[in-house]
Amino acid sequence: MKRWAARRWRRLAFAGAAGAGIGCFLAWAANWFVFISGNLQGPDFFSFYAAAEIFVKQGPSSVYDILTQKQYEIAITQRPADSFIVLPYFHPPFYTLLIAPLAFLSYRAAYYAMTAFNVALLIALAVILVRGSLRVHGRAVIVAVSLIAGFLPVFVTILQGQSDLVVLVPLAGAYMAWSRGRAGWAGVLSALAFSKPQLLLLIPILFITRRSWRAMAGFAGTVLGLAVVSIAGFGLNPVLEYVSSVGSWAIGGQLPTHGQAVYTDTAVYSLRHILEILPGGGKVIAFAILVGLLALVAVSLSWRPDKPRLDFALAVAASLVLSPHQNVHDLALLVIPGFALADLALSGRLRWPGMAGLVLGLAYAAINLSLATSLWAAAGGALAIAAFLTLERMAVRPDPVALTEQRW
Repeated sequence: MKRWAARRWRRLAFAGAAGAGIGCFLAWAANWFVFISGNLQGPDFFSFYAAAEIFVKQGPSSVYDILTQKQYEIAITQRPADSFIVLPYFHPPFYTLLIAPLAFLSYRAAYYAMTAFNVALLIALAVILVRGSLRVHGRAVIVAVSLIAGFLPVFVTILQGQSDLVVLVPLAGAYMAWSRGRAGWAGVLSALAFSKPQLLLLIPILFITRRSWRAMAGFAGTVLGLAVVSIAGFGLNPVLEYVSSVGSWAIGGQLPTHGQAVYTDTAVYSLRHILEILPGGGKVIAFAILVGLLALVAVSLSWRPDKPRLDFALAVAASLVLSPHQNVHDLALLVIPGFALADLALSGRLRWPGMAGLVLGLAYAAINLSLATSLWAAAGGALAIAAFLTLERMAVRPDPVALTEQRW
């Protein structure tokens, strides 16, 4: 009788989750169609399109120049120059090479092309995760796909023409490769996901703490290859300028502005933002605390025995919440740790599977309702997932220590 009741409650939970995901997806889709009926001047995509135009029309040396970015962004948005706030473009050179062909299209056509590309990536993401799962089969597939499609950060990524799905697809491939013991491919695919390196700081640390030199070799080799492609496409000086700007931003929290009004609200959904606004906080103190927390998470990742799916999910979630820069669309990366938690709970590989479902449900609701409630809700949802993953990882019992035979 108890088993029958448990199955009934599970079916109800699955139906409720699928309904929530489908409902959110339909709401987001309706909003997107309303949005494209306008002038398309709102999303972050104008920054990407401006970068593509600068690369094609003025050459790679001007791509990361704030004044040039301002000039092109004003031309695209038709906003007054005296009150315009630049949305700085600071994606890596190799990503700029990927989106450069958009400059040969009109702004509207380029936006549609990027939307179609992101939708294709979203489908690929769902296929990779479902096919590589432990227990997400049958009705659970409908639930998983519905929740992914209805996730607010995924919608914002598509609406704004952002790059998070370009990060997510190779990262999902790396997650599956790591879980199957294909360390070299995990390293290669993880490096391909580094269009936003600030969101994935713990991935190489995971490889090091697990002493997976094959993964590190694949990661380092791919990073080197991307650097060669960047230098070939941009030249050495623009690449060095990009590295210098991103380095100063990562430590100080700001990009070089050259006296321009630049959007700098870079950590609103992150732990760094919380630390900076607390009494006695500040950028230096927040940065030091984040480095310390990164070290603590690295220690938890080294905890034996090896739990590849749990480890990778924790590395992604902790990297995200400890990132020096993130926005709501960046929370799309939570798809991987969220899917991993659900999959591990269904397969009975967690210490607290019921609690995992509760945490995921509350976090999903908090993030999806954050635009109607508060930005703190989204930050809290992300922190809850990362904290629960850390708790599960530390709850894994270490391997017994083999004792040598004692002779008296």
